[in-house]
Amino acid sequence: MTKHKLVIAEKPSVAQNIAQTLGAHKKVYGRDGKNYCYCNDDYYVINAVGHLYDIGTPNDYGYTDWTLESLPILPDFRIMPTKDSSKDGLRQFISELMGRNDVDEIICATDAAREGELIFRHIYDANGCTKPCKRAWFSSMTEEAIKTAFSNLKPISDYDNLYKAAYTREQLDWIFGMNGSRLYCVLDKTRHMVGRVKTPLLRIIVDRDNEIDNFQSNTAYKLTLANGAISTAEYEDKSLAEDEASKANGKTVTVSKAERKNMSENRPLLHSLSTLQMEANDRLGFSAQKTLDIAQSLYEKRLITYPRTDSNYLTDDMRIPIHNLAEILANYTEYKERIDKLLENGLNIDERIIDEAKVSDHHAIIPTNSIRFTGMTEDELAVYRIIINRLLCALDSKYEYIQITYEFICNDITYRLKTKETIQLGFKAYTDKSDLDCDDEIAVKYAEGDTFSADGISVKECVTKPKKHFTDKTLLSVMDNIDNRISDGELKAAVSGKGIGTPATRAGIIEELIGNHHIDRNNKEIISTQFGRDFIASIPNTLKAVERTAEWEQFFDIIQKTGADSKPLFDNVISVINDTIEYEKNHTRDIVKNPYAPKKTYVVVGKCPRCGGEIVDKGKFYGCTSYESKENCGCGFTLNKSHPFISGEIKPEQITLLLDGKSVSLRSINRENEQYTVEYILQDADPFPKLIRQQAEKVSLGKCPWCGKNVYEGKNNFYCESGRDCGFSIWKEDRYNSLNITAQNVKELLNKGKSKFSKKTLDGTIAEVYSLSYREKDDKKYVNLTKEK
Repeated sequence: MTKHKLVIAEKPSVAQNIAQTLGAHKKVYGRDGKNYCYCNDDYYVINAVGHLYDIGTPNDYGYTDWTLESLPILPDFRIMPTKDSSKDGLRQFISELMGRNDVDEIICATDAAREGELIFRHIYDANGCTKPCKRAWFSSMTEEAIKTAFSNLKPISDYDNLYKAAYTREQLDWIFGMNGSRLYCVLDKTRHMVGRVKTPLLRIIVDRDNEIDNFQSNTAYKLTLANGAISTAEYEDKSLAEDEASKANGKTVTVSKAERKNMSENRPLLHSLSTLQMEANDRLGFSAQKTLDIAQSLYEKRLITYPRTDSNYLTDDMRIPIHNLAEILANYTEYKERIDKLLENGLNIDERIIDEAKVSDHHAIIPTNSIRFTGMTEDELAVYRIIINRLLCALDSKYEYIQITYEFICNDITYRLKTKETIQLGFKAYTDKSDLDCDDEIAVKYAEGDTFSADGISVKECVTKPKKHFTDKTLLSVMDNIDNRISDGELKAAVSGKGIGTPATRAGIIEELIGNHHIDRNNKEIISTQFGRDFIASIPNTLKAVERTAEWEQFFDIIQKTGADSKPLFDNVISVINDTIEYEKNHTRDIVKNPYAPKKTYVVVGKCPRCGGEIVDKGKFYGCTSYESKENCGCGFTLNKSHPFISGEIKPEQITLLLDGKSVSLRSINRENEQYTVEYILQDADPFPKLIRQQAEKVSLGKCPWCGKNVYEGKNNFYCESGRDCGFSIWKEDRYNSLNITAQNVKELLNKGKSKFSKKTLDGTIAEVYSLSYREKDDKKYVNLTKEK
């Protein structure tokens, strides 16, 4: 038997690249006919689709009560399939491959980062796999990078600390989020979401909005020369400023300083997901989530590289592909002149483009070689052009200019002015005009000692303004540079260059806060709601301090580097949760009312078996008044009125009986579309309750004349409970005698030996009596009905 190595990647596109590099070109499908792997004589290559396994929900550990008494929730975690049933076929296929006799080694080829390691280890452990395992570590999808990784496979044990850090993060986020969310859902009887990232982020937004609301502006007045220079002196009283302007007008202005300094602005870095979202928000007004969705679509169309990346750099093996990419773009009229100039001057593929150390799991976002400008929406095209333009700007030269600082003196008042003279536009030639600062260039140039007449001095009103509300762009920047908000040096270093959240989750966190009505989006601005402000004000600082995220990241780094025991961090987090629960139990708290909660009045049909709340008629389904999904802090209890195996809908009076634990009779439909009455009871299950069919109690129609045991009614016949050992059977349709035999007929035949049958004829209905008789053939007995004369 030829032995194979099973390669497990994280994404379909990565699995395809690996398979092509390894020469595994043949596709083999799983049992569902949808999922497939690549193979050759040496390898099977398959991909996960994100997380196939996780650590479940509170219900999986028996925590079904939504009460203060049920908190804290501190389960013994176990790995289990995610609730996404669409992944069942893929999970099964991977399990089969891992268990095959011809697979003697597993190769982890998931993303080269903490989360990628977690995804693979959960697959490996959930399947109880003990086969030897190695790690392929690569960040670039080029053939060269993949070949290098597979020729330098490492023992999976080399990455045990990475997995330990990832698994610790997963469990602690669960403990923090599940307990915090459920606690405040119970206290306020409305949906809240508490999380290590989303709650500090909400606080940052609330603090900014409070600062804006409490801002008190100041007004001052300055003098302005005709050339735009502004006085260093300012006046509280406008009339004083006007008086000084009147005195200075017509006087001599002396140029006391004309300092020229060569300056430059370096080319922008390539796009990470965060910087792409920022630019798309700034230039196009797109939300972070919309940009992520568009980027994902472009990626699936093979137009750009993987978008969920935190890196702005490429790996060394990308030098030649980048040059090739520029030459491909030169074939398009709109880019030809620009790229010809770039190629003539030489592409700047330096350390601002290539830096192996700054690429973790995925390199920066760039176009693929499959360049085209058709087959996409206008929004997709706009984002696509941003990505292309950023690549070409990064390959271009610096923007160089001379900054001139002027100082003027007139009537003992000093005026200042800064202006620029462009030396080389470089990449700036291809940015928006607003980025060029060309308005700073003035027509008149001055030298030190020059004089001119001060004509047209005016008064300028200077009003201090509050900070602006956050936008997707500025909020992403805050999340990306969260270290700027931390004073502690060690904690600051722990999150420097990392931020809070990940590029892949930040947009979702913003949208979750919007969906929960804690914040709102007003055009570009993101503003906290009163509901969000009240909630942040109501919870202790330990749950909303950004320093907590930094502390966690610091500890994760220590675990990843040294394999340190995670118990101290677990103890700390559990202590915070316990203290918070005890605090809320023992002090009077003002309930945070949710003005966005549904105002509609519903008919109550029973008591919720999960949380004790009210089950109401929601129209198409029956649901708890806290029926939102459990992940969003709701009870999650819902039951559709219609079911594919039920005729009609479940009526209110029937759901009331079901909720009371009683059975109800419903008309059921079989595969042949036949209807019959069946008793059902309600069984609560995760995530949704189920109708469970009750087996009807069998009623004996009489004793079998052959073996003396009971005779029962089946679907098509009446049969002896001994089955084939006896063989007694009466078919419901006697085609020889043209009879339809009922249970009452069989009862009479067994107990009296005869029964009366009604038969329809052309002349009307007639009654005939038949008796039970038997015949033998080939040593077998057969039941017959004989008409009596």
